[in-house]
Amino acid sequence: MKDLLENDYVAHFHLEHSRPKPAADCVTTDLAEFDVDDTVPPILPAGEGKLTLANRWFGALEIASYERFVDQCKKPASFLRGRKKCDLFALHRSDDGYAVLVELTTATGSVKNLSNPIPPIGKPQYPGGKYEKAVVQLSSSLKDLLAVPAIKQRIEAKSHKVCLTAYRLYPHTDPQYLMKHPMERYLKTEAAETADCGAVLSCPEVERNGFEYRRISHDYAFRME
Repeated sequence: MKDLLENDYVAHFHLEHSRPKPAADCVTTDLAEFDVDDTVPPILPAGEGKLTLANRWFGALEIASYERFVDQCKKPASFLRGRKKCDLFALHRSDDGYAVLVELTTATGSVKNLSNPIPPIGKPQYPGGKYEKAVVQLSSSLKDLLAVPAIKQRIEAKSHKVCLTAYRLYPHTDPQYLMKHPMERYLKTEAAETADCGAVLSCPEVERNGFEYRRISHDYAFRME
C-alpha cells in the first residue's frame, strides 16, 4: 500500500513537486484484535482508540494514515484546496479480504450530539453534524482512491468493501453541565444498531462505487471475517 500511495497516487494526481515528497505512514499487522486512531502509528492496544478491529480474515492487514498522507501533497496547491479526506485506509494483503475506508469521530454526552450542526451558529457547513461530515470525507476519499488505476485494481479484487464511520462517546465530567442538563447522560447506542460489524445505512454516494456504508460505536468491534 505504501508504494501505491507514494508512487501511483502521487503520479496520477501530478504531485511529484511536493516537498518533501509525500510519505505514507503504513503499518501491517496480523493481530487478531486491536484499536485504531488518527495517530502515528494508527494501531493501539484494544480499548485505547476510537475503533476496535477484529481481524478474523486469513492474512495480514495493511493500514495507512490516509489523511496524514494527503495533507503532505502540497503542490500544486490547488490539490488540497477543499479536498476532503478520511482518516484511515485499510487493505488485506491477500487477493480477496477487505478494503475499508475509516472516518473516526467523537462526541461528549449522548449519541445525539453527533448530529448537531457544524458549526452550530449561523449557516452550518454540515447541517447533519459529524455524521454528515463523515459521509463527505469517506465518499470523497473513495472517489480519489478509485481514480488511481493501480489502487482501483487492488480495491476491486476485495470481496468486502466498506466505508465505515466509527465513533466513540465520552461522558460529561463537568458537574455544572450535568446540573443544567440532567437528562443528558452518556448513552450507549442500542446493540441492534451497531453490533454485527456496525449498522448498514443507505448512502448512495458510497454505494454507487460498489461499497457499503456502515456506522459503528466503539462499544463494538468491527469484525472482518
